[in-house]
Amino acid sequence: MSKRITIGSFLLIICSILTIYLSPYIISQFRYTSADLENNYNQGFQNGIGDSTGIIAEIDKYKKNIEDLIKLRDSKKEELNVSKEKLKMLEDKLESLENESNLVETELQRMEMEIDILTKDLDYLNNQISFYNDLISSIQEESKSTISFVDDDGTVIDVLTCVNGEILEDRVDVSSTVYREFLGWYINDTLIDLDSHIFNENTTLTARYQYRYDVHFVYDEETTQTIIVDKNSIAIEPKLPENIYSVSWWTTVEDTNTKVDFNTYLITGETTFVAKSVKHYFMYTYYDMNGDIQESHREVEGNKVSIIPSNPTNPVGYEFIDWQAKSTGVNLGNGYMNYYVGDCDESFYPIFMKPTILVSNISILNTELVTEDWPYGGQTYTYTYYTNAEYYYKQSAYGTFVEYLDYQKSFKVNAKVTLSNGITVEFTDGLKGFKDGIYFDFKIVNSDGNISIEMSCYSGVDFSDYEFYKIENFEITSIIYSYV
Repeated sequence: MSKRITIGSFLLIICSILTIYLSPYIISQFRYTSADLENNYNQGFQNGIGDSTGIIAEIDKYKKNIEDLIKLRDSKKEELNVSKEKLKMLEDKLESLENESNLVETELQRMEMEIDILTKDLDYLNNQISFYNDLISSIQEESKSTISFVDDDGTVIDVLTCVNGEILEDRVDVSSTVYREFLGWYINDTLIDLDSHIFNENTTLTARYQYRYDVHFVYDEETTQTIIVDKNSIAIEPKLPENIYSVSWWTTVEDTNTKVDFNTYLITGETTFVAKSVKHYFMYTYYDMNGDIQESHREVEGNKVSIIPSNPTNPVGYEFIDWQAKSTGVNLGNGYMNYYVGDCDESFYPIFMKPTILVSNISILNTELVTEDWPYGGQTYTYTYYTNAEYYYKQSAYGTFVEYLDYQKSFKVNAKVTLSNGITVEFTDGLKGFKDGIYFDFKIVNSDGNISIEMSCYSGVDFSDYEFYKIENFEITSIIYSYV
């Protein structure tokens, strides 16, 4: 590898030396000193070409020289760019080739010298081009001037000729768009009127524009508004969309952590502003027992629902209990409005319930389960029953009636208890604690329609003379749930 680098470097050095010695020779083919130019000009008059035809021919020759110089200059630029790329490659190579650093360093120095020579050649060519342009300008017919129309980026749009002391007859049209409005032609910073301006010398007219850019406003990761703003002007914070209650602050899409001040932020290109800490409006719609819309209200995200809806019409035999959210199953809190607005629109359906429910078709799940042995004798028995007492809805979105126990205020149990001693006791108006000299100790648990009853039976005044009775059978015949 070292050998290949050495041979390549040697060839590059030879080429560079040829470039150094040949460049001045090539460039000299296009060089004219002031004395040469004056001599050529005088010689032209002596040869009978000093008239206007000869001058024009001389100008054409200079223009041809300029074209050749420009081509040579562009070639030099290309050589310069290639040399710079080689230099960059060598610099990169220098970092990785520690054992060949001296050779690479030599090559770097040679390349830097070559770049310096090419840069000087380019400077000389640019001076030559400028010199010829000045010469052409100086020998133009004194009765006319050239008017150059230049775009604001320096591009020459057109060059026209105007008789000195007169108004320019032709025009150069520049189109406008919504994003670039043509403001007129300027000489330096002065706007001119081509319909009245008198030209007496070669003049450059520069186009000036009012640039405009799209400014986007993004809410919830979606662009909902776009306006057009003049360059170097400020954007006015827009009117909020219908579903937005407030925006705490704004950022740009490039820097979402920095707060934007619309009063000082200048628009210099297409810009996207992003809304932060947005609060929304959400629609809360209440349906009647038939699933039809009863009323709707707009509420602010995170706030407590503030408008109490009217009660719906009750089905026959039922009472209205509360409104329930379809998406969450959470109750509104009738009369208290303890419901906080979430992050989406919500639908509420009414809950209805019968004032009382009589349940007679009861099935037993566990006949007997010993849950506790008391330290002073006796046992507690648990009996669990399943009932059909549940919620009652009427709403088309759910398409069913449901009855549920959450709202029952009290219930009465009709039951029959048979003890191990043969005593049978019936409860016809609810469970009571004392019957026929025997204490019936009940604990009733209601959970989603499952009724669990823990019961122990005993007689006596205190622990010393308690007599406990084993329960042989416990049967619930009916339950009445009351909601009033």
